Amino acid sequence: MGMMKLLSAPIRSIVRFPLFQLAIVVAVILFLQSADENSALGRIFKGLDKLEPVLN
Repeated sequence: MGMMKLLSAPIRSIVRFPLFQLAIVVAVILFLQSADENSALGRIFKGLDKLEPVLN
């Protein structure tokens, strides 16, 4: 168990870094935005886009 913690420590420190998290969110948003409107990913993006006026 200690060896796993030792090996995963660098990965955990990168994943906790806020700039890395922001980059992942931006990549997911761009991926969803590029999807076809009639696909499942396009519908997810459309649903998130409809949430914008509610959150403001």
